[in-house]
Amino acid sequence: PATSRPVTHPSPSPDVTPTGTLSGLGRNNGAQGVTSPTKTPKPKPTTTTPVSAPTTPVTVPTTPNPPPTTPNPPTSPPVHRTTPPPAPSQSLSASGVIFQSCSNVGAVGSIPGGTAVSYEFLNHSSANIQIYYLTQSDTAVLYDTVAPGGSYSVGTEADQYWMVADAAGNCLNPDGILVIQGSGEAVVS
Repeated sequence: PATSRPVTHPSPSPDVTPTGTLSGLGRNNGAQGVTSPTKTPKPKPTTTTPVSAPTTPVTVPTTPNPPPTTPNPPTSPPVHRTTPPPAPSQSLSASGVIFQSCSNVGAVGSIPGGTAVSYEFLNHSSANIQIYYLTQSDTAVLYDTVAPGGSYSVGTEADQYWMVADAAGNCLNPDGILVIQGSGEAVVS
């Protein structure tokens, strides 16, 4: 079906209106202060005429796609990350302890007055680990960072809470909190 749309046409002839100007500022054959009429066109009125849309399809010529181009290599230097890459997965096994969930960090703390024991933390993984003591007031205090192949021995007491963490200080899930019960060792691999 044919549709119509408005088309704007200019009016056939402009109307002009005379206006006065000060002619003493330019050439005027020696007369100053005399005004002369100047013609200023009035705005042109417009008319709207409905036009039917074409009923036959229009064919638009197409150009073939240009050949693919190889992108230019980047001109800026590579971007360096400000965060370290994720640490390799580490697992924890231990003797002489009761395991607590990492979700308890900040909610559990050491109980003073237990029997004196010695405890050792061994790092058999390929990344650093951190050893934290959890105080009576539920605060984690960093005691040592242990490099791969290294160990940390500590004299502690029964009912003392220790946390084993990765190099970024994140508790080794799921049970990275150790409640010391007696002498033993914790091994991270």
